[in-house]
Amino acid sequence: MPAFQLLVDGMTCEACVRRVREALAAVPGVIGVDVKLSGGRARVEVPEEAVAGAENLSRQLAEAIRGAGYQVVNASFMRHWQPTPEESPEPLAAAPIAA
Repeated sequence: MPAFQLLVDGMTCEACVRRVREALAAVPGVIGVDVKLSGGRARVEVPEEAVAGAENLSRQLAEAIRGAGYQVVNASFMRHWQPTPEESPEPLAAAPIAA
């Protein structure tokens, strides 16, 4: 499953994690989100159909994080990310993919 890995600066508590998770989950095309306070990591799963627009989606994810009051330190795209059980994102309700 394709996914983005983002390093987020400024998260200091579980409320921060929740705000980042909610901001990322609201981006059209996102199907799963996992945010960890430890290391400031966020992983965002997207459907295969979103790969073609990965650069635009990356910008949208960064804007969502900034809008929540945090900074993106680094972002990377993984076309074939296979999560370990500890890394499995929380599933989200199905959302339409932006064209």
